[in-house]
Amino acid sequence: MCASSPPSDAVFQSATRAIEAAERAGAEDLSPVELRFARERLAQARTLADQGQSEEALMAMGPTSCLYVNPEDLMP
Repeated sequence: MCASSPPSDAVFQSATRAIEAAERAGAEDLSPVELRFARERLAQARTLADQGQSEEALMAMGPTSCLYVNPEDLMP
């Protein structure tokens, strides 16, 4: 993977919306480790992007599925 420019704001916004949706669906109680992991990866990616480390930022984001928690998966 080679990234010459930082991840777009849309990438970060999408990840943020996914985390917020998971929070609204009860991930804090039902899947706290995964939610914390997603928050940490997003924060790390933002920091790396701000430092101009685009490729590392994209790698920190990982596959989209790592940052998205399907609210239906959290339902008992």
